[in-house]
Amino acid sequence: MGEILNLEEIQEKWIEIKPKVIKVHKDEKYKAIFIKGIDELLQNGEQLAHALRYAMPYQLLFPGIHTKDFKKNEAVKGYREIPNFIATKNIPVTTNESIKDLENGRYQIDVKGVIDENKFEQDKVTNMIRILKNRPRVPTLVELNYIERYLLEEWPWSEQSMCMSLVQIPGTLYREEKNILKAIPHDLSIN
Repeated sequence: MGEILNLEEIQEKWIEIKPKVIKVHKDEKYKAIFIKGIDELLQNGEQLAHALRYAMPYQLLFPGIHTKDFKKNEAVKGYREIPNFIATKNIPVTTNESIKDLENGRYQIDVKGVIDENKFEQDKVTNMIRILKNRPRVPTLVELNYIERYLLEEWPWSEQSMCMSLVQIPGTLYREEKNILKAIPHDLSIN
C-alpha cells in the first residue's frame, strides 16, 4: 500500500463516529490512549498506510505475492510485520515464499516466516516483561510460528488465502491469530 487516496473522507468519518466510540467504550481503562492514537494516526496518510499494510484482512487480500518472480523449487525472500506487539510497534518477519503447481492449472504459494533478529527490539520486550512480572529472571525471549498459504485458481486470483501466526514468550505471553478468506464459487451458467 503506497498511499491513502481518500484520507479526508476517512478523517470526516472518524469525526462523525468518534463520539459514539467514546460513549460505547466509556468504562474502558485505556480508552483515552486509543482515541488519541487514532487521532494521531489519521493526521498522516503515510503513517496510516503503513499501519494498514500488514493488518488483516488487508494482508490476505493484497499480499504482495503478485509482484514476485516465482520459480519452481526456489524460495523468494519477503518481508511482513506483525503490528502492535508489547513494548514495540511490530515484530519484523522475514519470509521464504515458494510456489507449487497443482492440478487443473492451480497454484499454491507457501510463505514461512521468522523474526528478523536484526530489526526486532527484543530488549524493549525484555524490559517490559520484567517490569510487568516484577521478576528479573522471567523468560522474555519471543518465539514465532508464522505461515501464509494462497491457493490461486488462475493467476493472480486467489481462491483461498490463509495466514496464521503464533507469538509466544513461554510461561508469560501467548498470542495467536488465524485469518482465512475463501472465495465463493460463482455459477457462470446463470445469466
